[in-house]
Amino acid sequence: MILDPALSVARRGALAYVGAIALTSDFVSTTIEKFAKRGTTAQQAALEQFKATIRRLRPESAPKPEGEQVAKAEQMLAQRRDQLLSALNIPTQSTLHSLNAQVDHLSAAIDELRTQARRAKTEPPVAPAAEPLPGYDKMNVDTVVSQLSNFDETGLKEVRAYEQAHGKRVTVLRAIDERLAAPVEA
Repeated sequence: MILDPALSVARRGALAYVGAIALTSDFVSTTIEKFAKRGTTAQQAALEQFKATIRRLRPESAPKPEGEQVAKAEQMLAQRRDQLLSALNIPTQSTLHSLNAQVDHLSAAIDELRTQARRAKTEPPVAPAAEPLPGYDKMNVDTVVSQLSNFDETGLKEVRAYEQAHGKRVTVLRAIDERLAAPVEA
C-alpha cells in the first residue's frame, strides 16, 4: 500500500513528538537521580572537609569540638540543603513530616465527624407534636431563640423536630444544636 507523502510526514512528525517527550522524561529522571547522588556526595564531602579543617586548625592537645558545635554545623548544612531543594521545588523531609501531621489531624477530624453522624443516625427521631409553645408559628426567630432556655434536652429535641417539619429556620435549628452540644451545667 502506497502512503500519501503528506500522511507519511504527519505520521513521522507525531512519532518524533512522542519520542521527544519520552527522551525528555528519561533525561529529567536521570538528571534528578544524578542531582540526588551528587547532593549526598557533596554533603558527605563537606562534612569530611569540615572535620578535616577542624583537625588542622586544632592541635591534638586542643579540646575537640563539642557536640553542640558539630550539631550546629550539621543543622546549617541541613538548612542549606533544604534551601536548595526548595529552590528546585522539591519537597523536603520536614515538609513531608508537616504534611503527614496535617493529614493525621484531618483524618482524626473526619473520624470524629463520622462518629457524630453515626450517633445522629442512631438517635431516635422525636416526632413533631403540636406547637411547642402557644403561638410558636407566629413567633419571630429572636423570640424563639430566647425561649429555648426554658426547655430541657427532650424539649429541645421536640422543638427541633417541630422546626424541621414546619419552619426550617436555620438560625433556630443552629441555636438548638448549640444548646444540645453545650455541656450540661450542674
